Amino acid sequence: MIWLINMTPTKTYIEKYNDVLELLKSSKYKKNNDYNSKQISRFDYCLFGKFSLIDKIWMKVLRLLNLTMFSDKIYNESIQDTLLDLANYSIDLYIYIGENGDKDEGKNRGDIKKRKYLDAIAKN
Repeated sequence: MIWLINMTPTKTYIEKYNDVLELLKSSKYKKNNDYNSKQISRFDYCLFGKFSLIDKIWMKVLRLLNLTMFSDKIYNESIQDTLLDLANYSIDLYIYIGENGDKDEGKNRGDIKKRKYLDAIAKN
């Protein structure tokens, strides 16, 4: 298994942890540049509130299970990539709940955002 950062025994656990945190930030910035634009905010991806993020986390857990338990070959996304995504989605959910509370607002919010999205498409 090839790791994206140096995990040599000479580094302390805290040094390795900090290396992973830097890798997490780098991965997040790159994906934000790929997925976000001025027209789409980071939480436009949360059509159904916190449940959108929980769903992303669940998909990554399933991917991790598949990669570690059921797959002989790995295509396109490594275990390390999946772990980084899982950590970043967890941080996104932590921030989302911090900003919006832990209330169950997903369905109504999703209905409103979906209507706005469909209206915008209809205008074009």
